[in-house]
Amino acid sequence: MTLWRLEWVRLTRTGRILILLAVFFSMGIIGPLTVRYLPELLDSAGGGQEVIVQLPPVSPEFAMASFLSNAIQLGLLAIAFVGAAALAIDAKPEISVFFRSRATIRQILFPRFVMTAGAAVVAFTVGVITAVVVSGVLIDWPDAASTIVASSLVALYLVFAVAVIALFGSLVRRVPATALLTIGSLLVVAASSPLVASGKVFITTGNGVDEGHVNVPSPLGPSFVAIDQETGEL
Repeated sequence: MTLWRLEWVRLTRTGRILILLAVFFSMGIIGPLTVRYLPELLDSAGGGQEVIVQLPPVSPEFAMASFLSNAIQLGLLAIAFVGAAALAIDAKPEISVFFRSRATIRQILFPRFVMTAGAAVVAFTVGVITAVVVSGVLIDWPDAASTIVASSLVALYLVFAVAVIALFGSLVRRVPATALLTIGSLLVVAASSPLVASGKVFITTGNGVDEGHVNVPSPLGPSFVAIDQETGEL
């Protein structure tokens, strides 16, 4: 049995691919469903009291954005642990010694990386299709071109995340440590990546909605700042 065949068997028989499919499929349903019925749910929760909550208009774009946001967050969490189980090759020393004595690190790691990244992209694609269908049934059909572009970018990000998992998997010997280091590092990168455009440096502040994704605790605080590239003026 080749290492490629072995990784495919491990991916299917351990249920890892099913975990990823279930996570992204459920998010493909929950995202548009939440967007469609969230206003009614908030009205019911208000109990007749006047509660003002500002929400974006119900639209297929908002539904797809909700799904993609969940894919980057919750989906990444699932990929981190599933990928760590495959890419932390030294997590089980006896198995590691067996493989290392018969193949190079590249020969061992490359099939695992490709299979894990492929499983993540396939599961994400299933989630995208599900979100498009549910959004089309409940709200309206999203723009095809925008959906393809946004989904492709998120898929590339998930492949990059698998590469980060492989990096930490080669440095530590524990699956939970590999997954947590991956998630932590990607969060730091997402929160601290500046954008330079038109002579200005744009940096996010982290200000926004709370954990319920509804209320803004500091509505007067900026969500990002722009600094002049040459003078440093805010």
